[in-house]
Amino acid sequence: MKVKVQQALNDNKVLVYNEDRSIFWEGKMSKEVKEKMNGRTKGYFNAEMIDTKVSINEEVEEQGW
Repeated sequence: MKVKVQQALNDNKVLVYNEDRSIFWEGKMSKEVKEKMNGRTKGYFNAEMIDTKVSINEEVEEQGW
């Protein structure tokens, strides 16, 4: 699945969600996610569910949502 990762502008939180928002998570940005974001405030990534966690994989092109 594809997810959008969006960093909050005023703190170290991040939103992770898919297009229809059936997957939605908000929490503290991990070191791994921060490295994948590479200083940007949003990005789109392939992801997979592992148990109850979203695992963010490689970056994909802009999705427009």
